[in-house]
Amino acid sequence: MASDRPPNADSTPDDPLAALEQERRRRQAAGDVEGEAEILMQQAIFYSLQGEWPRSLACLDDIRQLAARATQPAMAARACQLRAQILSLTDGTPEQIEALYAEAATLYEQAGQPAQAAAVRSRVTDPEPSDAPPSDPAAAAIAQLNQMVSQFNQGFEQLLASPLMDAVPPEQRLAMLDNQATVYLDIGQPERAEACLQQGLAIALQAENLDWATRFQARREALNAPAGSSSPLDPYSQLLASLQQEEAKPIAGNEDLKMALQALQQNDCSRCLQLAMGVYQRALAQPVDPASTLRYMFACFFIAFAREGLGDQAGTISILADCAAGLDAVQNPGLAAETRQMIEGLKVRWGNQAFQKAWQIYQLQEKLRRS
Repeated sequence: MASDRPPNADSTPDDPLAALEQERRRRQAAGDVEGEAEILMQQAIFYSLQGEWPRSLACLDDIRQLAARATQPAMAARACQLRAQILSLTDGTPEQIEALYAEAATLYEQAGQPAQAAAVRSRVTDPEPSDAPPSDPAAAAIAQLNQMVSQFNQGFEQLLASPLMDAVPPEQRLAMLDNQATVYLDIGQPERAEACLQQGLAIALQAENLDWATRFQARREALNAPAGSSSPLDPYSQLLASLQQEEAKPIAGNEDLKMALQALQQNDCSRCLQLAMGVYQRALAQPVDPASTLRYMFACFFIAFAREGLGDQAGTISILADCAAGLDAVQNPGLAAETRQMIEGLKVRWGNQAFQKAWQIYQLQEKLRRS
């Protein structure tokens, strides 16, 4: 089988697709039909996420052949359903797509799953309106794949959680996790969305990808805002609360930031300040690149949190203002604006009267520093 899925001559054991193929052959040799079909489904989804539709469809054809040989109608139904979804995103005709959904419904009935059959038939009889607004094809593909796989509790989630994904370029993994989080939010599963965002943030920090790290952090803050609140937690408090719950890991490859986070979580503000100041001073002396900018920004945040914990509110404002100015200087106006929003958020966190008092002290200190 799979004769029309050409082998990748450059595959190595570290290649996730090569590893999946090895596992498929192992299960085939063991006579594990369902196990082989499960791996083929993961291959199909992986190829779909790569936009390699012919290879994905070839995997699904293999699943249908396996199902026919093993008399597994539910297995064949899943393959038909995913095949219909792929064709709806590529060059399939309405007649082809409708026929596949109808076949899937019949197969579900044969498998004794009338509820699934009814759900598929409702999709056939009530298709999406043809005048629906267009959407990003990649996002639509991932949304449909996630919806299908979620129903059967296999495939895409297993693939994302697999160690094989370590070989996938970080940018692609981050995009997949970002889209999956959106899907989970759309279907009312915020806990799974949070897990995707947390995983994405960890990967982005490890890869020193500042843009993705900022995006995942912002989405987590929005997701964790109090339900029904007309004024969610201020950005400063949101970031602090999020970091206090994070597993301590190197940030942008920096062990001192990891230890600073641990100190912050242990309420050892003096230790956190000492470590963060060291990172801050070294970052100022380094050439500007995404990694040094990320270290600089987090060092500033940790300094702010530590100073606040030590009762230095004016110093908290000062380091955040310096951080915003530094980010402007290295052409990161978006991050600079978000940092200034954190300063504004201190009005909510401390109350306006306390903030104004700290602000006046900060301004006085700035005048003395510049004089």
